[in-house]
Amino acid sequence: MQVLVNDTPVTVPAQMHISGLIAQLELSDNGIAVAVNHEVINRQRWDDYPLQANDTITFFSVVAGG
Repeated sequence: MQVLVNDTPVTVPAQMHISGLIAQLELSDNGIAVAVNHEVINRQRWDDYPLQANDTITFFSVVAGG
């Protein structure tokens, strides 16, 4: 199925979860946040949050400020 990752089309297997997408893209899960269809998904849900065809996934860096 197709999803859009940071404005780039990506093909992923059906029943893919966020953690699987992170692994497929060879991303580090440290210091990132994930939004699916403009909703930030809590890190505890990444292993069981199912992606759907045509989802828009945004990965962004978490930066602490002061």
